[in-house]
Amino acid sequence: MSTVESIIDALVTLESALDGIVAAHDETPESLNALPAFVNYPATTETTWGTFGSVERVYTIVAELHVARPELKRAEAVCRPYINRFEAAVLADHTLGGVVLHIPTVRSRYGESEWGSVPHLVIRFEVECVTLYDPAAE
Repeated sequence: MSTVESIIDALVTLESALDGIVAAHDETPESLNALPAFVNYPATTETTWGTFGSVERVYTIVAELHVARPELKRAEAVCRPYINRFEAAVLADHTLGGVVLHIPTVRSRYGESEWGSVPHLVIRFEVECVTLYDPAAE
């Protein structure tokens, strides 16, 4: 299993434990019928070389929370508390069970989206995960 897959699996475990989450996906599904649900995918990778020969890799994983939007006010009441819930869960386990060295940053963006032409409210969390990089392990 690659580092990216391990990180996404750890995030799926964390998300699945959040109260009210119906599904957490480790791959992009064709449809999203069971909501609220998380969809996780890799966004960017950055490699930095340290002064003492260490190499760190920062993976930015997107964890999108999708909430059904048949009625905007109700959807917002469901969606907004997850900004704090998700960040609190990451803070409580900022190594994702030892999968990463640490998570220095979680960014969130709140907005609307569609999945299969069905409107959703979405919180897009960008989770920066720092690891020691070993090319032989990939």
